[in-house]
Amino acid sequence: MSDTMVKSRLKLLINERNNVRIQAGQPELTIRQLAADSGVPPSVVSGLTSGRAQQVHFRTLDRLCKALNCTPGDLLIYTHDE
Repeated sequence: MSDTMVKSRLKLLINERNNVRIQAGQPELTIRQLAADSGVPPSVVSGLTSGRAQQVHFRTLDRLCKALNCTPGDLLIYTHDE
């Protein structure tokens, strides 16, 4: 039997952004800073970066996308596990 899943790419996206920031001499983006910038509680950001989150609200996606200047497709990936 196979499971279908939508998974968060937030941790990977933060790492990608931090690589660029470090090369530009800027400080790394932390979960706390992203939470403050987006208005999303740190526990929600942490849950999305760790894979513990079971659901995500459209408002949360909207706020994270605005803070990271990205699209929901950058934050989420659909996988089909076999």
